Amino acid sequence: MITLEVLHNGKLITRAGRADLGVLHAIIGGDAGGNDSNRAGHDLTLHVGGMTSKQSGLDEHLTWIGHMEVAIGDEITVRIVESAQADAPKKQKPVDEATRKQRRREAYENAKSYYLEHRAEYESNAD
Repeated sequence: MITLEVLHNGKLITRAGRADLGVLHAIIGGDAGGNDSNRAGHDLTLHVGGMTSKQSGLDEHLTWIGHMEVAIGDEITVRIVESAQADAPKKQKPVDEATRKQRRREAYENAKSYYLEHRAEYESNAD
């Protein structure tokens, strides 16, 4: 299976992966933007997670690293590795079907609204 080996300042902190994953990610979040006044503190976090694929029948969000504080100057290395073993996720949460349906409906309504607003552009360029 494909796993992510994640190192923080040279130390392996997790080997994330599972055979039934559809998504596997490592994300730096928090105040990664422009507020320089907050840079002295720990405003950046590392998250390592994933989601099982629909084909597995489970549809779960998985978390290996929740919101680990990282700082400017830290080195985060993410290595993609084929491995027979991975660390077990620290959290598993089933996908909420009602929320998923609501988000899909919102995406549809947004796309429909955009299309209707720009319909003339698309239809005039269809030739």
